[in-house]
Order: sequence, then structure tokens, then C-alpha cells
Amino acid sequence: MRISIRGKVLLVGACMMAGLAAWGQAPSPQHSKAVSFDLAASYTAEKAQQAPDACGCFWMKGGSMDLTANLWKGWGVTLAVNGEHASASTAGSDLNFVRSLLGPRYSLHPVHVGVRRTPVRIFGEALFGRAYAFNSVFPIAGGVVSSRDAMALQAGGGVNVQWSKHFGVRPLQVDYMRTSFLNNGSNTQNDVSASWGVIYRFGK
Repeated sequence: MRISIRGKVLLVGACMMAGLAAWGQAPSPQHSKAVSFDLAASYTAEKAQQAPDACGCFWMKGGSMDLTANLWKGWGVTLAVNGEHASASTAGSDLNFVRSLLGPRYSLHPVHVGVRRTPVRIFGEALFGRAYAFNSVFPIAGGVVSSRDAMALQAGGGVNVQWSKHFGVRPLQVDYMRTSFLNNGSNTQNDVSASWGVIYRFGK
């Protein structure tokens, strides 16, 4: 059931993106739809807590991909999937995360910098979905299990630098990550992640 819930989030997001792509490419007798898409692949490092009510902090590392449909006056919709891992040497036991999230993103009007007038965009977003953790130890009534799923929130922002018509880089993105896994304490995790990567823009 946990996997099916996560799959539904991905399926709904994929259907929305496919519909937006078709809408953006459909011809109009009056004017063309100014819809573009940003596909980003990033390396991610996330500072997490080992135990409730105490830091015991460790770093999870992994990667993420997000697809944003830029729709109207800076507003867009983002579908993001990220996966991270922490080894037993840092967290006491292995920990693996996969998150699938969907939500709005707002990008400021680009600022052109340098001799080449390179477009630089600052964006903010709030994404919601599910997180699936596995190959670890999670408490339940009467024992422990090796995998769990929970609600997830990702809120933050970053910078996109467009080097050419289609290619760019994301020098920095910082996000607040919140999940609600059972941990014999507050049953919430409040983490911070930083990521950087490359972007491919298409559709406009």
C-alpha cells in the first residue's frame, strides 16, 4: 500500500506534466502559449537528525530530478523526485530515502548579468508529497520495521543561470525538508538540504 500511494503521486504528477506539455505545444489561432519547461538534475546533501530531541546530526547524500512547467508570469508547477542514502558509519544504521513531491514554484523576472547578459533567475517553491524510507530501523508498537512511508514537505528556493538557449546550471538550491516518520519522540523530522546541478530548458 505504501508503494501504491507513492506511485499515485508520481502518476498524477506525470499526467499533469504531460497535459501541460500538450497544452503548451498546441497551436492557437491568436497567439502561441508561452510555456517552457526546466528539467534539472542535481547532487543533494541533507543534514538530518539521528535521534529525536537531540541533534546527533549526520549527512545524507544523493541526487534529485525535477521538472518545472513555467506557466504564467513567473508561476509554474514542479514535480520533484529525490533519493538519498546515509551509511551505518554515520547514522548508526543504514538509511535510504525516496521522495516524490508536487507543488507550485515562483520565479522572479530574470536579471541579466555580465558582458554576455546571462539570465539569472531566483525561484521559490513549496512541494508536497510522500517519502519512503527503507533498509533501516523504524519503531512501531511492539517492535521495529525496516521500511516506512510518511507525508513530506519541501520548501525553499534557489538560483538558475541560463548559459544558452537550452542549457544552464543551478549553482545553489536550499530547502527545508519535513517528514513525519515515527521515531518514539516528536514523530517529525526537520532537515535542511543543499543541492546544485544542471538544467535543460525546452518547449518555448
